[in-house]
Amino acid sequence: MVQVGERITQMCRDTHISARLGGDEFIIAGQEYDIKEIAIDHAQRFADTLRKKLKETYKVEQHHLYLSASIGINVVGYLNLNASDVVKEADIAMYAVKNSERDGVILFNNHLANKVDKKLEIERRLRFSIEKNEISLRYQPQFNAEKKLQELKYLPAGTMGYWVISLLLNLLKLQKL
Repeated sequence: MVQVGERITQMCRDTHISARLGGDEFIIAGQEYDIKEIAIDHAQRFADTLRKKLKETYKVEQHHLYLSASIGINVVGYLNLNASDVVKEADIAMYAVKNSERDGVILFNNHLANKVDKKLEIERRLRFSIEKNEISLRYQPQFNAEKKLQELKYLPAGTMGYWVISLLLNLLKLQKL
C-alpha cells in the first residue's frame, strides 16, 4: 500500500489532492473547471494515466507484484451536493467497474444513479412487504434418483437472504417445541 500511495502522490503533484480512505481505497480531488466536458475529459485522461501507473510492477522484497485498479470518477457540477454524496457517487462508479470488467475507469452518470435508485426502491419495498408479512416462503424439496433429499443449493443474498434465513431458523425452533 505504501508504494501505491507513493505512486498516487507522485501523479497528483501540485494539481490534485489525494488521501487514503482506508483499505485499498484512495480519493483524489482535482482542479476546478468552468466547462463540464473539459473536466470530464481531463478526469478520464488522468484516471487512465493513473491506472497505467498503478499497474506497473511492484517489487516487495524478492517478489514482483501486479495490481489492477478500479477507478470511479465523479465530476461535480453546480449541484448542491455535499462531500459525502460526491464520494458516494464516485464509490458507486468504482464498484460498477469492479462488478463489470475490473481494471477500468467509469464516470458516474445518470444511468448508474437510476440503477442505484431502482435497487434501493426494490429493497425498500421488499423490507416493507416483509414487515407486513405480505411475502411467504414456499419450498419444494428435490429428491435425487435414490429418493434422497437434495441439499438446498441457493440462498439469496441481501435482504431476501436475511429474511429466508430468519424464517427458516424460526421454523426450526417451532419444530423443536
